[in-house]
Amino acid sequence: SGLAAIPGCVIRDAPPSFDEEVARSLGAARCAIVTFEAESTLGVRSADLHSALEARGISVSVSPSTHHFEPAARARPSVVRISPSYINAESEIDTALAAIAEELARLAEKQKG
Repeated sequence: SGLAAIPGCVIRDAPPSFDEEVARSLGAARCAIVTFEAESTLGVRSADLHSALEARGISVSVSPSTHHFEPAARARPSVVRISPSYINAESEIDTALAAIAEELARLAEKQKG
């Protein structure tokens, strides 16, 4: 379920070198910032998905691949960043996920066109 179930959606999480135990020992905790892209699988640019989601009232941003500490990751496509919070209802998360799935499918079809 979630983003992982959306065809073509590639979730970009913490780099492999990230040590969660060390971070936790320093008082850090995971946050609800999620980044993903579909350019590497569907050819859908993050900027295009951003525009489509914004038009539907879903606030996201785009971060460049250079916004990364792992050198190998700098060659990746830019990512869409979404930051759900405790103030979001589950229905809002479901709505955002449905919109992401619909817009990715629409934009991927347009790419073929």
